[in-house]
Amino acid sequence: LALKPSPGTTGILLNGIAHQVLERGLGQTSADPAFAAWTATLAPYTAEAVSAVTGVPAADIVEAATIYAT
Repeated sequence: LALKPSPGTTGILLNGIAHQVLERGLGQTSADPAFAAWTATLAPYTAEAVSAVTGVPAADIVEAATIYAT
């Protein structure tokens, strides 16, 4: 799987992948308030929103998160 985000959007893509990992229950969670705060900042980074900015298809973002986390 080759992801080729538009220039300058790599951070957005990474946040989108993190969002998918957590949303799908593929990552570890923590009771730490800082973790909860970080997770909350990822809420806007849905696969569809990230795709619109980065040019990476939403399905590829979901697939990348799954590959990364499993």
